[in-house]
Amino acid sequence: MQERPGRSVRAGFDRHFDQRRPGLRERLFQREFQLGGRFREISGRTTATNASALKQLPAMRAQKDGLIINISSRAGRYPSTLTGAAYNATKRAVIALSESINAEECKNGIRATSVLPGEVATPILEKRPVPPPKAERERMLQAEDLGQTILYLASLPPRACVNELIISPTWNRFYLGGLEKAKA
Repeated sequence: MQERPGRSVRAGFDRHFDQRRPGLRERLFQREFQLGGRFREISGRTTATNASALKQLPAMRAQKDGLIINISSRAGRYPSTLTGAAYNATKRAVIALSESINAEECKNGIRATSVLPGEVATPILEKRPVPPPKAERERMLQAEDLGQTILYLASLPPRACVNELIISPTWNRFYLGGLEKAKA
């Protein structure tokens, strides 16, 4: 991929936001909302993504060019009981943010993409009620698959906007069944 000077690309920033400013999201929302944990989770996750995108927009407007790549989830488009209501809602909000940026900022040469990966073999799978076995993880998307996807999106010319990209493993357990459920 050829780099273009002054071009901004944002991918997966919300994960890095947490690493750079640990606890900031939680402190912001504990102060403003005294509701249940789900609301705080939804608010915190969406605010971090929104804040990082908004921070980039002035520079992108000035250069009349920019690309924001938001990582959502298949669960943002197709909710699942496996992922849960709060997770599904936050990922749906990321999709809406990308759509809104495209509607409001296309006149400024700015485009946004939501990447909606299906199951990816990452350490978070250990937190599932029944973690998938190694053989199943090997059939899932791998981190490098998403890396290649993001590079592809970033290499497209400014005239092309991929609004949403759903990427799933070929062995798609959402279609095949066999997703883990909590033991009753």
